[in-house]
Amino acid sequence: MASLIEAFSGEYGRIASQIIAEGQADPQALASYRDRFIYLAVLRLKLLLCRALRVASLIRVLI
Repeated sequence: MASLIEAFSGEYGRIASQIIAEGQADPQALASYRDRFIYLAVLRLKLLLCRALRVASLIRVLI
């Protein structure tokens, strides 16, 4: 939780809060942000986690 607070307290947090505020007035702006940035970030994280799991499995086999 602390790392999440730290991430949103910097420049990204200020930008994200402005986008969310804009999204309250213009739902399409928020949907566009979600489609372009959030989904892409989640996809990258999923790929990274899958890779980490494969590496961990390989390490267990080699040990």
